[in-house]
Amino acid sequence: MTHARNTVLDRIVTAIGASPTTATVAKSRIRPTGEADFILVYAFTETALHESPDNIERNLTVVAEIRKRVNSTTASDELEVETEHVEQALNPVGSISGVKSCLLVETRYDIELEPTTPVMVATLVYDVYYRTSLTEVSTIET
Repeated sequence: MTHARNTVLDRIVTAIGASPTTATVAKSRIRPTGEADFILVYAFTETALHESPDNIERNLTVVAEIRKRVNSTTASDELEVETEHVEQALNPVGSISGVKSCLLVETRYDIELEPTTPVMVATLVYDVYYRTSLTEVSTIET
């Protein structure tokens, strides 16, 4: 059995992958080699609030890191399209099964000067709220 946070991450990756994105979506902090465009999805932090003796309300901070190689004059526009796809896929309420809400809290932009081709990066940070029982942390409660 895996922790419920892993299930949440899997569901987020599935939702983004089902969007009209043209990028490869991976649940990983490790950048795939040879991929031109990809979206990395990973957990950053998690806080827990014990709302009753039986339940834990969890706030999982999830990062969706969109990476786009600059190989044309439209790369910036293409990055914005991918950002929109992620935001639409992670609609705040009801888009991820078992998740109470998924709220965008920050977007950061950067450019990395790789040895051969610069890479534009948009980092979207989400607060994802879900609940587990105190004794069964592998199951998301609704």
